[in-house]
Amino acid sequence: MRSDNLSGDCHLEAGRTEEKSTRRVTMKITIIHGQSHKGSTYHIARMLAEKLEGDITEFFLPRDFGAFCIGCTRCFEKSESMCPHYETLKPITEAIDSADVIILASPVYVYHATGAMKNLPIGKLGWAPKASEGTRCQQIALFITTFSPIGSLCDSPTNYYANKESVDFISRIPTTWDETIPMHGMIGQYIVMARQKGNKWFIGGVNNKQSRIITLDFSFLPAGDYQMEWVCDAKDADVNPENYIKEIINIPSNRKLVVKMAQGGGFAGIIQKK
Repeated sequence: MRSDNLSGDCHLEAGRTEEKSTRRVTMKITIIHGQSHKGSTYHIARMLAEKLEGDITEFFLPRDFGAFCIGCTRCFEKSESMCPHYETLKPITEAIDSADVIILASPVYVYHATGAMKNLPIGKLGWAPKASEGTRCQQIALFITTFSPIGSLCDSPTNYYANKESVDFISRIPTTWDETIPMHGMIGQYIVMARQKGNKWFIGGVNNKQSRIITLDFSFLPAGDYQMEWVCDAKDADVNPENYIKEIINIPSNRKLVVKMAQGGGFAGIIQKK
């Protein structure tokens, strides 16, 4: 029977008892683990989440996201969908966006959170500390362009074994020099340095966030035929910064060489007479 009361059932009739809802709202809980194994830190985070009695979604780093932020800033300046790791990162950001509670759990290694946790580029939360910026070739080139008598690598030794070619190349770069020549550069944009040790020359180029093509002048080399063993950015290095090309090339007779550096890219080479 239709009620003539225009206010509908918004009020209670005399004598009726209000029925309180007993339905419980379930919280959504997202846990981001800074490690892939299930040790004491994992169990502490799980205990906390289970006490909250919600729906738990978990991610393990670097298992669920192991890529490196390249510092392209596209997520801030344009859109998160422009991130080169967008599809891999999407399940994590969506879980964060929908969560009522976010738990970040990381073992303490050398008095700090794990590198995998610090590297997670979740721009929507307004923080994105980088484990490193730039391509693989830029990181190698820094051992040449940056003067330091003590060269060092961070990360786990197991990763060194997995990237033996890069580590072997770095191990051949001296830490002291006989001569240094600035070959090319603009403040705040890029730099190319040539350094001599004995009868070999070491060339390193480091670029900023703007891809560029430059022409190198090797006229400082004494007379003779030279070859260079080098690593340079692959064509897709701007979106896959770990990709590179390693090859041996001849230094042209006119001593000119055109080089392309990706955004955040670079190159490194070892030159010697044939």
